[in-house]
Amino acid sequence: MDSKINIISKYIIIVLFLFSLYIGFSQSDNIYLWDEAVYLSTAENLFSSNPYYSEIDYRPPLLPFLLKTGSFFIEIELAAKLIVSLFFSFGVLGIYLLANQTHNKKTGLIASILFIASLFLQHSSSQLMTDIPSTTLIIFCFYFLLKKEDKKNTGKNFLYSGLFMGLAILMRFTSAVFFVLVLAFLYLKKKDMKLIYKYLVFTLIPMMPYLIWAQLTQKFALMPFIKAQVIIAGSGAVGGLTYYLNAIYVAGGIVSIIGLILYVFHLKNFNKKEFLQKDVFFVLWAFFLILYLTINPHKEIRYILPAMPAVFILAGIGFSQFKDKWINIFTAIVFCFALLYPLSNVGFFDGTHDIGEATMINRSQSIYGCSEYISKNIPQDRVIYSHSLYPVIAYYTKKNCIATWPWDEKFYEKFPQNMPHKAWYIHFTDINKEPNQEWLDSDKHFTKLKEFENIIIYEYDI
Repeated sequence: MDSKINIISKYIIIVLFLFSLYIGFSQSDNIYLWDEAVYLSTAENLFSSNPYYSEIDYRPPLLPFLLKTGSFFIEIELAAKLIVSLFFSFGVLGIYLLANQTHNKKTGLIASILFIASLFLQHSSSQLMTDIPSTTLIIFCFYFLLKKEDKKNTGKNFLYSGLFMGLAILMRFTSAVFFVLVLAFLYLKKKDMKLIYKYLVFTLIPMMPYLIWAQLTQKFALMPFIKAQVIIAGSGAVGGLTYYLNAIYVAGGIVSIIGLILYVFHLKNFNKKEFLQKDVFFVLWAFFLILYLTINPHKEIRYILPAMPAVFILAGIGFSQFKDKWINIFTAIVFCFALLYPLSNVGFFDGTHDIGEATMINRSQSIYGCSEYISKNIPQDRVIYSHSLYPVIAYYTKKNCIATWPWDEKFYEKFPQNMPHKAWYIHFTDINKEPNQEWLDSDKHFTKLKEFENIIIYEYDI
């Protein structure tokens, strides 16, 4: 009977893996958001002595490096779609392996179904960002951390966990939060400082080339991490203390909330020893990240993604706890209906309404529409200035694009010192930033060249 269950489980997880790959790859197109354009531009200009746009000085390097490597074999956008889709698929596989290892196959299958069924994760799986890849790397980091050692593999799992932790940090700097969690976990469980030092060394192995590069180019190995945190902190405060509780609802849907409620009821009869050995790590995994994100002023729903595997596993425990046949049937029916509920409000549960993604996509579409005109007609000695979406402009035109600053009335006090190069200026008519259109039309330095739907192109002479 057990062998038959094992075979069925393997077939199910293979189907889920392939289906998740299809989900991620089939949604992709060539219209990119700000961060997507940043990673593509940074990847294209990696190792270039004359980059048209790059944020490698403060962006995590692993995704651009993977995109650059992929571009040696296939076109970079196709490589990007394939890489991010594969990370999503391996996330489905990883969460199954992790939950199966700590609990059982039923919990693993439910958690992997919740992972792939999330409209928010499905939508994120097609975006060229670090959210899904870093989440998958963290899943495998914890899989090897919690995996039981045997005589043949003594120390190997510990090494693999450290390596995946280092890769997760290189994929997304905020993954370092989990490094603190792992150190606390090791100290409380093992109380062995040598083990902690060893894990630190394993984590640093994949990070060392990047840290050496940062030391040589920025005079301090941790400067990219500091710059990234300063930029995020300056993005403006968003949301309140319950922001990420709502984010869990958006990313996990009502089915995850029901699963968590069932898990809480399950705790009434929990075995303390079993809880400390199996469940507490997942509780701390979610709690630790939510606490960190809540403290930070700038908030986005996608930031919750690295906590969702823990949420899905705890919900999976909640759904899989029952032994009675009829209760299991009833629970399965509830699970299926709850799983489908997000389809009644796709725009909410895929997160696009929250960030106004439709508007951002329309602006990127507009840039894409006029990029051919810009690329063909802009003189070689001109750069591009814009007050908005400069990474997107740079990627589509392959031209050096510089952000104008400040974006308020102080712009006019700084002008023309803040625009020292001959250029074309890209003005968005639907974005309220300075300089405004009336001033641009009247200033002698600017000559209107062409108008598009929500974009006006000016020639700028010093």
